[in-house]
Amino acid sequence: MALFALASVSPLVLFGLGLWAGGAWAFVGLFYMTALAAVLDRIKGPFMGDAPEGAEFPAADGLLFGLACGHLIALPLIVWGIAGDSGLGGWQRAALFLGAGLWFGQVSNPMAHELIHRGQRVLYGLGVAVYASLLFGHHASAHRLVHHRHAASADDPNSARSGEGFYRFFLRAWGGSFAKGFAEENALRARSQGGRGVHPYAVYVGGAVAALVLAYAIAGALGVLVWGGLALHAQVQLMLSDYVQHYGLTRARREDGRLEPVGPRHSWNAPQWFSSAMMLNAPRHAEAAEKVRHSVTAVLGTRGGCGASTIATSIAWQMGQQGQRDVGLLDLDVHFGTGALALDLEPGRGLIDAIDNPARIDGLFIERAMVRANDRLAILSSEAPINQPLLSDGGTFFLLREEINAAFESTVIDLPRHMMITYPHMLQDVDQVVLVT
Repeated sequence: MALFALASVSPLVLFGLGLWAGGAWAFVGLFYMTALAAVLDRIKGPFMGDAPEGAEFPAADGLLFGLACGHLIALPLIVWGIAGDSGLGGWQRAALFLGAGLWFGQVSNPMAHELIHRGQRVLYGLGVAVYASLLFGHHASAHRLVHHRHAASADDPNSARSGEGFYRFFLRAWGGSFAKGFAEENALRARSQGGRGVHPYAVYVGGAVAALVLAYAIAGALGVLVWGGLALHAQVQLMLSDYVQHYGLTRARREDGRLEPVGPRHSWNAPQWFSSAMMLNAPRHAEAAEKVRHSVTAVLGTRGGCGASTIATSIAWQMGQQGQRDVGLLDLDVHFGTGALALDLEPGRGLIDAIDNPARIDGLFIERAMVRANDRLAILSSEAPINQPLLSDGGTFFLLREEINAAFESTVIDLPRHMMITYPHMLQDVDQVVLVT
């Protein structure tokens, strides 16, 4: 933890000294982000530690919170130092632009990435604010809803094709991620029961406009130009990271036409110790992918009315909120399931549609059929009429579980006891069974 804090926070202190004292201090931050980082990376560092299982970055939320606040304070101050009446010379302003731009790209980006994967609203909102201040707010939606689902495939705008140059990739990925993220947010809103409040893209665009208005208030048109330049500098570094991480790596399609699960071979890794610490383990992308192990929990009741569905819903909720994992809850009580109702949601028709037409089951179907309870938990259930028979050989449920496993970090199955007898394969590869008596 101490190394993460020291490596990532130190440049902010140096930039502050550069703004306050001027002179040679204006160049120290740039030196730290370039020459010093390169030299230290060539030395076998004391930190070779891996993130714990299921997490790319092992630090507590306090450091992320502090870095986000530091970013939101530093960005307008840096703009003032470069474009305003700061008293700095031309070379000092240039050094501040380059050094701070590197910090915004290499620290602010991975910090915001970690924040948008946190379940708490405050932390998630801070991540969105950081991205919006860099005029890149849509990444908060596109990364979670598109990239995580389609990484290393032609459906992911942020996975570079073999032979594709970076600048062509940058333009395609920027526009493609904006459009696909927008489409996925619209789909989520269409499936949501009772509405989802303000559209996230209104927040992203509004945040960008507010940032540029602040830039104009700080230093007029030049302030807007400098703020935009720093944002572009940071965006290019984020896109360059995406370009390298998945360049030319493509997931194979299985016989049924679906993509194989994402694995460590679908990302390139960069193990340099100091850069890894400064960038909050973001370069260790492949190692993190290897460490995230999917877990499947099945909950069964020994008799009716014993509270198995309540237990299943509670486990799924706690896994998401306390365990910080993306959880899919599969309520297989087709006629009398209460999982969605316990979360104050309408069950929807997702499970019924899957049973009626198993050929539709794929990743896109799962994305559209599951109802979101929050950013960490989604549920697939139904409320079939009592006179509608359950006609399935069990293959439907197996396909559903496979797709949910691929889309989420944990799966919780509310499994009625009669289905355990009829479809015993549902207990295959289950990590833990909770028997409610």
